[in-house]
Amino acid sequence: MKFEKLREKLEQFNNFILIGHKNADGDCIGCMSAFAILLEKLGKSFESIVADPVPEGYRFLPYVKDFRVVSSFDCKGKPLILFECATVERCGIELKNTSYLINFDHHPDNTYYGDLNIVDTEASSVGEMAALFLKHFYKNLVGKSVSNALYTAIHTDTGGFSYSNVRKETFEVVSFLMGRGLDVQFVCNEVYGNNSVEKTRLLGSFLVGLKTIKAGNIPICYGVITLSDLEKYNCTPRDTENFANYPRGIKGVEVGIFLLEVKKDVFKVSLRSRGRVTVNGIAKKFSGGGHKFAAGCTVKGDFNSVLNRLISAFKYHE
Repeated sequence: MKFEKLREKLEQFNNFILIGHKNADGDCIGCMSAFAILLEKLGKSFESIVADPVPEGYRFLPYVKDFRVVSSFDCKGKPLILFECATVERCGIELKNTSYLINFDHHPDNTYYGDLNIVDTEASSVGEMAALFLKHFYKNLVGKSVSNALYTAIHTDTGGFSYSNVRKETFEVVSFLMGRGLDVQFVCNEVYGNNSVEKTRLLGSFLVGLKTIKAGNIPICYGVITLSDLEKYNCTPRDTENFANYPRGIKGVEVGIFLLEVKKDVFKVSLRSRGRVTVNGIAKKFSGGGHKFAAGCTVKGDFNSVLNRLISAFKYHE
């Protein structure tokens, strides 16, 4: 990877804009927090922008409460670092007057749009990539805050080190972070132990509604959260983070599907596989993308038509 070039650009420029992907997750948010801390220690100025509000479980991380939620942004010629954005459009923000683009990602469908592309499709997470970068070039600037932010990124994107994206380097960088002040219990308490009663009730309703079906020879479990569900339990789409992992966890199931209605008859679809069936090809058929065993897309239509189209796609999937 071009870590040396990244360090050069961090030293060269003085004002940065940090950008996360739409519906930013723990990996993206943790990395943005870590880079904000790094830039502050380097005496640089920065702004952090996202298209959607940050889930409560990540707001303990430094600078996250300062993230600006915007739909468009005048970059004023400042260099940008986009985290986990396979395309510029993935950030969900209309970016104006852009200049130097740093593309920091680990998704296999990345389009290498940056002036500098830091892309490692073998990495478990951008958190792992960032930890490797900091270990090599800014080791002395890594303290408890940076370590906690990067552990948040790595832990959430690996399902607590349970996914197939975990590799030897993943544990090596976590060992490094532990040596730099990482507080594992604190991070996990903050990320996983602050659920609201409303979110917990929404999850309960979602789990009760899970259903199993076969698409050809592929056992599938699916669940849905509708706009009326969100209204009933006084929740927002951000309260459904990690719901996608539950359908896959049913015994005998190979693929889990989570459908979230984000607008009337518009569903955000999350696909999760145990590892035998690849799902990024299915997502791509619906103009989405992602990893082999974790991908997503957005599909228009009423619930039954969307579900039937997805099941049909899996039925003929090799």
